[in-house]
Amino acid sequence: MKKILLILLLLISACSTINQDFIEPEVAVVNVNVSDVSLFRTKLKVAVEIDNENDFPLNIDNSIHKLYINGEYIGKGISGKNIKIEPYSKETQEINFSVQNLSIFKNIQNLAESSNLNYKIESNITAGSGWGRRKFSVEKSGVVLDMNS
Repeated sequence: MKKILLILLLLISACSTINQDFIEPEVAVVNVNVSDVSLFRTKLKVAVEIDNENDFPLNIDNSIHKLYINGEYIGKGISGKNIKIEPYSKETQEINFSVQNLSIFKNIQNLAESSNLNYKIESNITAGSGWGRRKFSVEKSGVVLDMNS
């Protein structure tokens, strides 16, 4: 009985340590390629870089990413591919995005008048290591094209 109690206490303390030391990964868009264009939809292959700043491997189970250009939502990409990110490293995952052409055409004047082409990616990721799994949301903003430079 004492052994079982000791094992349970060790498991509980290990789980609480994992949660306290966990650093959520960062995401960034590193490349965008057009893969297919039709009348109503454009498919993009977006290279999303995921950083693991933890001292243990991080296993990404799935992810959902929303992409914005100059504040306007343009499309969503979903990945169910499992990837393992080693400690203190990063992996690039190619995500297929589906973009509704109407959303781009409605905002083409704003895009043409803008001096910068800014992006924002909002990501919902399910990941974990060892015994625990976590769902979390991260976002990253950046400049794709700076016309002032």
